Amino acid sequence: MKKVKKSPFERKQKGIVAILWVISVLWLFTAHSGCKKHLDNEMDNDCECFPSMGDSRMMLNCNVSSFLEGVSTYSNCNDLYIIIGIALDANEYGRSFKLFEDLKGNFPTNMNTFSVWGDGATTFELNRMDDLRMYGDQDVLIMLLTPARDLSYMTPEGTWIEKPEDFTTITCTKSVLKFSDGYVTGYLTPVEGFNFVEQKMKWSDFQKELHKLLNTK
Repeated sequence: MKKVKKSPFERKQKGIVAILWVISVLWLFTAHSGCKKHLDNEMDNDCECFPSMGDSRMMLNCNVSSFLEGVSTYSNCNDLYIIIGIALDANEYGRSFKLFEDLKGNFPTNMNTFSVWGDGATTFELNRMDDLRMYGDQDVLIMLLTPARDLSYMTPEGTWIEKPEDFTTITCTKSVLKFSDGYVTGYLTPVEGFNFVEQKMKWSDFQKELHKLLNTK
């Protein structure tokens, strides 16, 4: 039988496919490991509460929710945090914040300053809807947050940027509002026929809507 010699191009193609397969397996393994780590924590049993970045269906069809829709959808999740933070230094696609107020009452008590990661990573699509780099130093923001999972963006130098003690905005949800002069501004509620419409609401009215969704007084 005559032995067919494979061209260098064919070998290169197969090599690329093999590398991509290994990366995919490692990606899914990391996501699962991160989930188990959070599930092992008695205070955090909501690892499956939020859409996973490893869910290919979600990646292809991301139906974006407004801020208040996000509150309604995830209000029962123990690891959904609703906080008011003061923007500090920017770093890559995230930035540091100083805690001003915990609106849901479950934010970790030892976290006075912390890192939040939003949209903007270039290696793969995060499907987070908020670019935190657009805000200025000392801006006051109202945010929907969840703990950073162990699946995160790696720099070309091989350093993981997001750490387990950090926080992220919510996948496929407009998670950031700006608070200024007694008004809350951002993608508050869905508007028929438009994807993203900036809206403004009085702080007192926003509080009423938030308390209604959280079933608090």
